[in-house]
Amino acid sequence: MIDQLILSKRLFIQGQIFTEQNDPISAGMAISLFQDSVEMLCWGIIKQYDVPIKKEKTPFTSYADAIKEKTGRQIQYWAKILDLNTARINFKHYGNLPNPSEAVKFSVYTEDYLRASFIDFFDKEYDEISLSLLIPFDDVRSHILCAEQNLRDDNYNECYNCPQKLDSH
Repeated sequence: MIDQLILSKRLFIQGQIFTEQNDPISAGMAISLFQDSVEMLCWGIIKQYDVPIKKEKTPFTSYADAIKEKTGRQIQYWAKILDLNTARINFKHYGNLPNPSEAVKFSVYTEDYLRASFIDFFDKEYDEISLSLLIPFDDVRSHILCAEQNLRDDNYNECYNCPQKLDSH
């Protein structure tokens, strides 16, 4: 399940990069990636809790109700997520270019949703889910993860002195 969380976070981060471009097309791309991030996490929740829905026949807008019915937990910020979904539909299906300020707003909505849902449904802190987990080399990944933990713990001098030393070649 951690892969689903990493992918959701990565899509969100990529969307933030488009937000920084500050033009309508980039804003639309950001909004699309934010929606993809949200939907990816919803699917993670659905799979984690074996929520009975039919992928092809259940609209995105019904996910929160299905999840609440199965888990007893409400998805936080759902009304804002529905606004994001509407903005994505307007961009993707109708070619309506959003104001760049909309992308900034939806970035905040998406991050709020991700942070809350990581905790509520997976008992994971958003900041603990590191994209470093995507590094394919065990020794490098281990060193980076150790350094990140030291950084979170304010042990700055220990970031370099992690147990896994990197080879110099």
